[in-house]
Amino acid sequence: MKKKQENTSISSSNKKLLFLFILANIWGIFYIIWRAMYTISYRTDKVTLIWSLLLLAAEIFSLVIFTSFSLAVIKKDKNVLQKCKLDYDKELPSVDIFLCSLNEDEEILRQSLTACRNINYPNKNVYLLDDGKRPEMFELTKEIGCHYITRDNNKGYKAGNINNALKQTNGQFIVIFDADHVPVSNFISEIICHFDNDKVSLIQTPQHFFDLDPFQKNLFLERHINNEQELFYRIIEPGLANYGATICGGTNFIIRREHLEEAGGFPENTITEDFALSFRLASKGYKILYYNKPLATGKSTSTFKEYIKQRSRWAKGNIQVVFNPLNLKYILKLSPMQAFFSVMGVTYFFYCFPRLIFILAPAFFLIFGLMPVHIVFYQIVLFQLVYFSLKVGFFICTSGRYRNFLFTDVYETATSPFMAGEILKLILIPPFIVKQKFFVTSKSSSDSYSLNLKYFIPIFVIFLMLVFATLKGVNDLAIRPEETGAIMVNIFWNTFNLILVIYALRVTIDRSETRRHVRIPARHQVEITNSHYNKAYRAITLNISETGALLISDILIPLEFFIESEMLLPNNEKYFIEHIETIERNEEGYYLYRVKLNTETVKSKDYWGLVDVMFSNSDFWDNK
Repeated sequence: MKKKQENTSISSSNKKLLFLFILANIWGIFYIIWRAMYTISYRTDKVTLIWSLLLLAAEIFSLVIFTSFSLAVIKKDKNVLQKCKLDYDKELPSVDIFLCSLNEDEEILRQSLTACRNINYPNKNVYLLDDGKRPEMFELTKEIGCHYITRDNNKGYKAGNINNALKQTNGQFIVIFDADHVPVSNFISEIICHFDNDKVSLIQTPQHFFDLDPFQKNLFLERHINNEQELFYRIIEPGLANYGATICGGTNFIIRREHLEEAGGFPENTITEDFALSFRLASKGYKILYYNKPLATGKSTSTFKEYIKQRSRWAKGNIQVVFNPLNLKYILKLSPMQAFFSVMGVTYFFYCFPRLIFILAPAFFLIFGLMPVHIVFYQIVLFQLVYFSLKVGFFICTSGRYRNFLFTDVYETATSPFMAGEILKLILIPPFIVKQKFFVTSKSSSDSYSLNLKYFIPIFVIFLMLVFATLKGVNDLAIRPEETGAIMVNIFWNTFNLILVIYALRVTIDRSETRRHVRIPARHQVEITNSHYNKAYRAITLNISETGALLISDILIPLEFFIESEMLLPNNEKYFIEHIETIERNEEGYYLYRVKLNTETVKSKDYWGLVDVMFSNSDFWDNK
């Protein structure tokens, strides 16, 4: 009976979502038609007419992107892949694990390689693909017990690095990780059984992050907003999977060697080889599946400068892939929905131009009197308010867990001036003059507050313009009473834009990183022991890193017990700990303990055990 009630509830929820989807898109089309027919004066001067049409084009772009987004995510919870149940008594397919590296620090590679080595799958080999050609990394792989592959040149960048390793290995399946992505021990075992279908080429898992991206960190909102990439990997990708339009994310995936070789390996003529590979596999009728559960965690871009460089590379690379005539033969072989979502995914990167128009339109009216919309005050308010409310309602129902609706506007406002410049250079400068280069995004953190004037000044100029526009608008209310309605509407939108720009300004000021090692959510029962006392206390880890842990217990552990105490992990590894803080929670009956792990003298084999405990599984990662 209970199950029947749950199904009824789910069905009701789906009907509500479908209703919002249909209503929002129909209202959006109706709104655009109304705007084009009744709000533009086609007999006005050329400057005003061009500006009016540009604003209308920006709104049409916004509707197209919303329609493609809503069409994708409305089916995101359908046909979800389930966790595998492997039969270890049978012969399992061979798997090669490739960790791609160029110039990352040894500390990053040590953790990633150790976690790859700890993956609980018997028939595997781990390879460090070192395009940095560093002898010390060869020694590191010998210490950990992995294989080392390098080459004489960096032709083809990451794609060339992987293709070079393909020639020297023979596993039936290949797992790809970027150097800073650390897998859990059941990465392979949870998903490899889905390759029982010979048509399945690739299984992608989310990119997941526990450190802070520039928006979380620089805006001091780490407890209020998720990583910016969560929307794509937890909402959009699962939706695309239902149309067979999953996009390879470049890391954290398993691919069938036979199909990869049939596709000619990773494409080396683009800076976004993962997106290009998705095209090639799909055009051959192969399936790319999506497993919507994090099985690895990576390191975010921690500075705004690196964030912009990374997003610009994605935008330019994906635009090149779709509009490259050589790829037309692949696009024509896609199903209509696969082609639609591929083109829409690339089209989104042009958001920077409509966003700048939306920012400038109210300000230009208030400063120059440039009126792109001619309509009675209450009509535009009614149309925009209803349309905006429907879009917000749909977004909250589908994506509210992973993205604050208004922060999409913040992301776009902060990046638009710079993305627009990069895309214009791509379009206007022929590739034989300036060749797009692949670069590895630096993940190093800032040790102190830093201001990059290259990004601060353009946004600050926009900020000053919007402030001036608001002040002029308030002044005009007294001297142009006949335009009160129009002035009020534009002051409202200009003030809204001003708030977005203030957020954008703050993002350009990089906040210092206070924590060197990220805490990973992990639930393990541990024992706190002390050689001076004939007893032990039990506790449960809430999170753990290489240098510390957060413990919970319903027993108050005396402070003196922590002096020269040790923590015994489930795999019988012991580490000396130091007490940092006890947080008492009497009303809930438990205590929290922050402790420091002394791992400075830990040997490699002991370190393997610590990493194994940290990354044993990801069942608690969604509840961070």
